[in-house]
Amino acid sequence: MTRSVTTPLRIILPVLFMVFSSLHGSSSLYHVPPPSVQSGEAVEIEAVVLGDVSVLEAKVFHRTTGQSGFHEIRMRFEGGIWNATIPPGFVSSAGLEYAMVFNLADGSSLAFPRENPLDSPYAISVQPEEERRRSFGEEDVAAGGQQRADVLIISPEEGRIVDPTDVLIVASLFNVQSLDPNSVELFLDTRNVTSEAVITPDIVSYSHPLLESGLHTVRIELRNTYGHTLQPVTWTFRVGRGGAEILTAADEFEYSGRLRTELSLDRVDENDLGIGQTTTTFQGGWPWLRFRINVRLTTDESKFRQSRDRYSATIKSGDYITANVGDFTPVLSPYTVDGKRVRGMGIDVDLKVLRFQLVSGELERTVQGSPDVDRSYRVEDVKIDEKGLLYIIDRMGYTFAREYNAYRLSIHLPRKLVLGLNFQKAKDQYETVQRDFLQAKLSVAPDTLLTLTQLDSGTYTFGEFRDAISESGLRYQIDDKHWGGNKPQDNVVLGFDAGISFDEQRLAFNTAWAISLLNKNIWDGPMTLIELDTTLDDSVDGYMGRIYDEGKITSGGVSLEKMINPESLEDLLVVNQYMAPLIPIDFDAFGKTPIAAVMNMPSAAYRFRMRAYYYNNTLQVQYSQVGPEFKSLANPYLSSNVREFDISDRLRVFDNRLLVNFGYKHRDNKILRSVVDPYFQNTLMTNLTFAPGVDLPSFTMNFQTVRRGNGKTELDTLVHFSLTGRDSVSFKDQREDARTRNRLFSINMPGRYGRIVYNLLGTLSLIDVIDLMAEERAEGFSPPNTSSRSFSLVGTIKSGIPLRTSVNISGYAVQLPVAASGGEGQPESRLVNMGVDANYEIPDRNLE
Repeated sequence: MTRSVTTPLRIILPVLFMVFSSLHGSSSLYHVPPPSVQSGEAVEIEAVVLGDVSVLEAKVFHRTTGQSGFHEIRMRFEGGIWNATIPPGFVSSAGLEYAMVFNLADGSSLAFPRENPLDSPYAISVQPEEERRRSFGEEDVAAGGQQRADVLIISPEEGRIVDPTDVLIVASLFNVQSLDPNSVELFLDTRNVTSEAVITPDIVSYSHPLLESGLHTVRIELRNTYGHTLQPVTWTFRVGRGGAEILTAADEFEYSGRLRTELSLDRVDENDLGIGQTTTTFQGGWPWLRFRINVRLTTDESKFRQSRDRYSATIKSGDYITANVGDFTPVLSPYTVDGKRVRGMGIDVDLKVLRFQLVSGELERTVQGSPDVDRSYRVEDVKIDEKGLLYIIDRMGYTFAREYNAYRLSIHLPRKLVLGLNFQKAKDQYETVQRDFLQAKLSVAPDTLLTLTQLDSGTYTFGEFRDAISESGLRYQIDDKHWGGNKPQDNVVLGFDAGISFDEQRLAFNTAWAISLLNKNIWDGPMTLIELDTTLDDSVDGYMGRIYDEGKITSGGVSLEKMINPESLEDLLVVNQYMAPLIPIDFDAFGKTPIAAVMNMPSAAYRFRMRAYYYNNTLQVQYSQVGPEFKSLANPYLSSNVREFDISDRLRVFDNRLLVNFGYKHRDNKILRSVVDPYFQNTLMTNLTFAPGVDLPSFTMNFQTVRRGNGKTELDTLVHFSLTGRDSVSFKDQREDARTRNRLFSINMPGRYGRIVYNLLGTLSLIDVIDLMAEERAEGFSPPNTSSRSFSLVGTIKSGIPLRTSVNISGYAVQLPVAASGGEGQPESRLVNMGVDANYEIPDRNLE
């Protein structure tokens, strides 16, 4: 089920334009965050950009609370609204964090949150899935009035063909709320086999020594502790004996498919925007081999940017082998690839004890340039030499094909120990970009300082420019490499992870560590040993990094005899002066404190985590650190230069009806000793959710306090030098110490009256940002204090006829900083919206 949880911006867009056009002279971003969402449901994100500058690209970055990296979603522009959908698979009770980034045509950008969006994403409270099911009675109750039982079928799966000597029926009752275990009855076909089965409050299992070939039906009947009969759970499987009784491959083959086409037509100012999209899904196969093919084609596809079309195929053989071809999002580790789209091939061989994963393909495809003028070429200079007039041309606006390979090998000791090794290599293939991109456009302006014959001013394609130069007897110069656009990069990440569990996995520890090496410019290839000698010092002495003072050695450095020739490592990594870092570890510090030197390497990242499940408590403690020079090209949204400590506890009481969450997180960037005025952020969170049962009111309260600052206690002194000798001094207040309070209240009231099912959901959100240094600020300083208030009231009614109606009333008020009004008080913007929706389903009818 997909549900929109944001304010319907299409209705209030005219109001937004009038309000914000009076407050902002340039482009501005408006977004109303969803107050809370349900676990397992998609989340709709909507935003409005107002202003004269067009948006080139808009993305939503989201992650589960506690993760280090982000998943990215490209936003769509429909009906004047930018929107995106976070899939339900990423929405869990652990929490959801997201941010938005809009890149504008003038080179600027807008973001939400406005400051450091990827370092401090917006957090949303996520209600657990079981509470959601209890809140909406119509979702939990079958057509006959019985409550559905959340039974997990383990073996045999629906429609599976099994051997007659290997029939084991297993189902999990763990998620059935308020189950009466003494009421569980198991039927095989029409025979009651309860007395022969093993039944516990958590599981049902039954083994039959020999079943006849053919179709068989399993049925589980059960009641809850209130004496109510739950809806029976029924499924079928087939038994084959061999020979003619085994179905043929053609009979076993199953398939299904779906085709969907969408077309949207929008008009913004004088621009007509039309986007069409066709999605095709085809899946099928045999019980031992399944496949799924997805194709998405869009009219927005262009050779001037990364592909918008998607092609993917997944082939799975049992639980052991999975292969992906085309576009897919592999997850190997948090420090290598963690959800970034790859176009290529992926193989996962899982032998339970031993697992091998391989990913090979492209992270980015080749883009030769831009269709806009002066985005692919630019006339840098016009010179006169002994041969005449010379145009100096620079190349830009391109994207190299980024080749990617990653591997993971892990050992799994059942329910005890996991050990894994991870390696990835991402390298830009600079030969994929052509120097001569004939379709690109550039402008030529007349130079008044030159008296020689020049090209006529105007706009040319590069092909026309080259022909005009040749016909005029002029010359142009463009390098074969070292262009002004992106520099080709080479990246290697090597790491490991380990995990161990005790007491039937109730207590678990895991850790991960990785080191990255990044070369930011591989145009010239690897350096030689002789060039390596003078990389960190000016002396040709056979040592790297040796420093002399009046002929005496003050720093020993590293002997080149102990160094590997960079040219021999070219296939693994291009090593030259653009490496970051050139030497990943401080050898002097390593000689004194080896462990500290390894743990605090600027290009290292690591994480320690402990989880415990005892007495209805889920306790987690985590410490992580990502160095300032750690970089993974396959995980570009992983925040670097971050150190975090996180502790959280989730308590379930009253048979999982009451959930209490506590959490504390500290974040800073004081990883290196050289950091001055480190940034810090402390977050304290408390959440209370009470859902007593079906058709009973439930409520949620969430309190969050965020304290952030930069440790500065003094004003920055700025000296303005003057040619007259009268220098002036001014002070700039860059101190930061602010507290943000976020309070959320939500109540859900379901009910029934005869055949009418109704539900009322109310939500109130209060957010305040307070400057804790306001009293110390100089007069005239504009503090960033803001506050916002939002509420929503949604009522739904579903009767016996296939008609469903809903009424939605919502409001939003935000108090902007003083700077938005030019210092004349804090302006306030208010929005109120009301909507009515009705859906009528036409029942199936047969034409006679």
